[in-house]
Amino acid sequence: MRAVTLCIVASLVIPFTGPSLIAQPNPNSPNLAWLTLGLGLSRGSHGGDVAALAEAGLQRGVHLFSARVVPFGDPNESESWAEVGFEAALLYGRTHRGRHHHASLSAGPALVWCEDANSCWASRGEVDFGFAVSGQIFLTSLRYAGVGLYGFANINTADPFFGAMLALRFGKLGG
Repeated sequence: MRAVTLCIVASLVIPFTGPSLIAQPNPNSPNLAWLTLGLGLSRGSHGGDVAALAEAGLQRGVHLFSARVVPFGDPNESESWAEVGFEAALLYGRTHRGRHHHASLSAGPALVWCEDANSCWASRGEVDFGFAVSGQIFLTSLRYAGVGLYGFANINTADPFFGAMLALRFGKLGG
């Protein structure tokens, strides 16, 4: 029940976060687009895992729209990424972009599934719905590349998990 309450609160708060908290609207903000790739650690009731990230993002003003895929698994128990768990999420968030940094909070619906019953909570091929959350901060001193920290979580009924990664971002990052 706490997970459901947290999902409802987050879905109501993040889209309507006021300008003073995270984003300062600027009608002259350019549209930005990027691809983020990361590697880090995740943690859930199934234990600690290695996690990877691929995310495509589009920023329009202070609004952030993104799609991400996070494969995760224990490299000591899995022979390949095909035998681990996956998360696929569509996120909406609010951003703040400074001269040399970009920060954002996002949330949205997600699917979580497992390809090997030995490496995570679910039966092989079982799909669960979840609520994905991300927070990120990137240094974007270069116009088309950046480095940063990407935190993520997924609240679902089977096995909620969270993690953090070091990530690289490529694309149109600033004007």
